[in-house]
Amino acid sequence: MEEKEDEKYRVVNINFFKKVWYSITKFEKYPEMATEGLGRALKYLAMMCAFITVFMTISSFIEMKKVVFNLSEYIEQNIPEFSYEDGQIQMDTEEPIIIDNIQYDGINRIIINPLLESDEEKEKFEAENDATGVTIYFFKNQIVMRTKVDNIDTKISPYTYKDFVQNYAGNDVKSFSKTQLIEYMRSSKMNNFYGKYMISSFISLLLVEIMITLIDALEIAAFGWLTTMITRIRIRFVAIYNMAVYALTLPMILNMLYIIVNYFTTFTISYFQVAYITIAYIYLAAVIFLLKDDLLKKLEEVEKRKDLFIGKDTEGISILAHFKFGDKLHIWKKIPFIYFKYNADEMPLIHLLKTLVDCYDELCSKTGDAIYDAPDGVNKVKNYQEEAGTFQRNLATYNTVFLDSDGEYDRENIELNIEAFKSFIEQLRKDIYEGGSGVDTQSEKFGTQDSGVALKQLYADLDLDCSNIETEFKSSLEYFMFFYDNWIEMTQRKDYTEKEVEFIFNKTMTVNEKELIENCKNSIGIISNQSITEHHPWVSDSEDEKEKMEKEQEEEMKKQESEYDKMIKELNNNKVINKDGAKVGDK
Repeated sequence: MEEKEDEKYRVVNINFFKKVWYSITKFEKYPEMATEGLGRALKYLAMMCAFITVFMTISSFIEMKKVVFNLSEYIEQNIPEFSYEDGQIQMDTEEPIIIDNIQYDGINRIIINPLLESDEEKEKFEAENDATGVTIYFFKNQIVMRTKVDNIDTKISPYTYKDFVQNYAGNDVKSFSKTQLIEYMRSSKMNNFYGKYMISSFISLLLVEIMITLIDALEIAAFGWLTTMITRIRIRFVAIYNMAVYALTLPMILNMLYIIVNYFTTFTISYFQVAYITIAYIYLAAVIFLLKDDLLKKLEEVEKRKDLFIGKDTEGISILAHFKFGDKLHIWKKIPFIYFKYNADEMPLIHLLKTLVDCYDELCSKTGDAIYDAPDGVNKVKNYQEEAGTFQRNLATYNTVFLDSDGEYDRENIELNIEAFKSFIEQLRKDIYEGGSGVDTQSEKFGTQDSGVALKQLYADLDLDCSNIETEFKSSLEYFMFFYDNWIEMTQRKDYTEKEVEFIFNKTMTVNEKELIENCKNSIGIISNQSITEHHPWVSDSEDEKEKMEKEQEEEMKKQESEYDKMIKELNNNKVINKDGAKVGDK
């Protein structure tokens, strides 16, 4: 979705189906959708009308098929024999045939009179057989439709049989009889008629639906504007009209369902149009009151922020404090935003490696698909007379190929060039690690590098990359210290700007422990024990290790003293005498 700016809302171009959902369930989304503009609102209205018209057209099509079938039965049972030729109808009747109470799509009466030829006779006949509602006249060479409602008589231009047959049956149909017409109406040849009927119905219904909905939206927007006047909030009429369009979503869906049900049943709802308008207005009124509540909250926020008003700067611009500590207001001397960059160019590592990683993934995926789909061989058959499916079934079932006397069978194995894939994928893997300055632990070199120097060489690129990041992060942390010192100065009245702060980044890498331990042993007597301890691979904290060693030495001394005292005590108890006659324990 594309982002668009708005002074009140951060708006995005919401897709059609989300708009339908939001229009029904989320009042808070109405202002966002309204700020997209009148053009997008009208586009949504047209799409909604088209969506609804599709279902209405399908319902009309189903109903038309039913009418055509019933009409074929009626013609078969009640209409005398007739024929069509050269754009005219000939019928074995001396009196007009009048069919009343059709009750389809507003049609009230059908009159068939193929006896009249002149326009004067037809006009006179129409006037004598006039009726309220829609009447369709079938004359000798044309069809005429007249509508009479409240003494208003409307006549549609005559439509000739020749044009009707050409449009819906094709130019090949020049003549037909009653029996042929009935067979045609019940056959698949009517699909051409149904197709054109659906297209014309869709276009006419869509235009009518759009015009009616535009007028309904205007009516609802007028009610909404009156509501804004009463609630004393200022909203442009265009914005109100946009929201009125979206407020019609649920009523339009309900109207569609009502029309579809009404097509197939006699179910009707009194004052449905009133309910249609009422539901839409309730939606619009709810949005207006929501906007009023939002406006009141913003006014309250403005009142709260008055306490933070400092004044005007040297350029006369009003300033708001960044924070309040106690009763005092404070403002940062710089923009309180601290950035952490990967490098000086502010280019992320993923930008450098994404194409390589995408290529690696795509290649692995496509190769896997090729291996999965590739056959293990191709069957070559000569002079085989049966179908290929039979050949495959025999081969799978019996492991046998049944051939004619002159037939031959052979099989060629298909081999995939896996070595080329492995070579390329390995090179791509190396490029990824080199481009990302990483250490490939799966590399052959990693397991064979025993010396510390060799391991340092493997980690050289990664170590350099980490050093660059460390430089950038130190710069960011120094910028952070500005705000920290500024905070201490403003809140505690102490100046720490001259104090030096050291940022230490610990980096770890795989080392040759055996080599390091040997180096530590060889350094005894040359450097201090503490330095040796600090560089020992098994020691993470030299001070803690020193305390442990002193504690162990103390315990060892106590143990030796205890054994010595025990030995003296045993000698005294045994009264051991030497050759001079003195006791061993005597002074």
